[in-house]
Amino acid sequence: MPSSVRNAPITFHANQPLPPLSRFAVRAVLVLVKWDLRHRTRRDLSRLSPHLMDDIGLELQMAEIEIEKPFWRG
Repeated sequence: MPSSVRNAPITFHANQPLPPLSRFAVRAVLVLVKWDLRHRTRRDLSRLSPHLMDDIGLELQMAEIEIEKPFWRG
């Protein structure tokens, strides 16, 4: 394979919709990424000291409510 082809950026035509299976795959990946971000954010929040929570203006009760939510709830 020529190096010009190998190094070419991956592009797609924005005016053409993705096939149904591709749309489903993209949506599924976006949901999984969102869930992972929520999980990591809530885990990190649970590790903050009360002093740091106070520094960012977050009350302990509000943090506990957020920490207790399952990752699939926004």
